[in-house]
Amino acid sequence: GQNRRARSDWMKIEQQRGISVTSSVMTFERHGTVFNLLDTPGHEDFSEDTYRTLTAVDSAVMVIDAARGIEAQTRKLFEVCRLRDVPILTFINKVDREGRDPFELLDEIADVLALDVAPLNWPAGMGGEFKGLYDLRSHKFLKPDGTATGAAGQAVQTSGLDDPLIDALCGPIAERLRDQAALALGGYATLDADLYRKGALTPVLFGSALKDFGVEALIDALTEFAPPPRPQPAQRAGVPHPVDPTDPQVSGFVFKVQANMNPHRRGAGPLPGAHPADREQGQGEAAAQPARAQPAGEPQLSACPRCSGTGFEIVEKDGRVFARACACRKAPAGPLGTDAYLAASRIPPRYEHCS
Repeated sequence: GQNRRARSDWMKIEQQRGISVTSSVMTFERHGTVFNLLDTPGHEDFSEDTYRTLTAVDSAVMVIDAARGIEAQTRKLFEVCRLRDVPILTFINKVDREGRDPFELLDEIADVLALDVAPLNWPAGMGGEFKGLYDLRSHKFLKPDGTATGAAGQAVQTSGLDDPLIDALCGPIAERLRDQAALALGGYATLDADLYRKGALTPVLFGSALKDFGVEALIDALTEFAPPPRPQPAQRAGVPHPVDPTDPQVSGFVFKVQANMNPHRRGAGPLPGAHPADREQGQGEAAAQPARAQPAGEPQLSACPRCSGTGFEIVEKDGRVFARACACRKAPAGPLGTDAYLAASRIPPRYEHCS
């Protein structure tokens, strides 16, 4: 249904298949902090867009399926983050469904990715036994709302694992929660913000994105620990000259040019990264950049029914999804020129000849 779709998936093929095909940016504010959420494709066929987007992020959220664990594409993207020393916060999703043991998942992250793990909350049961999430720092217990959907409800404050409220909230699995949470607190690293920002440690949160379990805790953790926009490497006259995001001459870091967003004309608008001037740590902003003004007499590009004016269409072949150049890209030469127009569409060369 509609609730299963990511709000950043705006293309029809993304909404139909539940996958991201192109990167997108959403900006939202929470408790005075402005976030830029960069949603990237997870499928390997569109990984080039993801790699480009990772050059602009200040922190990454690694989402792991509680049943599947670390997948091949997740590991590839992690290595890209490691090369750039991007801090990673881990969200283990779908704990309301049957999945692997939480300790097994944490150990896999530590062993496969060579990261210290610091759990911030703990699931009370999984799958059919799921009763909620226990916050290991604040001792709050997030329970279901009691409806048929089982969505997140009220957070109950407890005094700790020995609080009798735990028995009332968890029933027969209360002792299991106490044992597992105590073992997690004693057996894994304590959260260190400096190690996290250096990429040596990952805070771990359990939850269910679909049912809103753990999502607020994830955003709060980013607010508290994620670094502000960092200086970007650059050169001036052949000499290294990093660009400070607080420089008054800096308005944003453009990491991608999105072409043909308006189906009625050919144009391109940049997607800028965050710029933290005059803001507190952890804040970011994004300004919508309009497409360039179209000079009079420039050929108009009609809304193509196949690609909706994006310049490429998404097709399925043998169970796989491909992007290929749309026939409408053979547009009359104008101020951009046909070659520039094709380049502006940002289609990887290996996709241009898919048939």
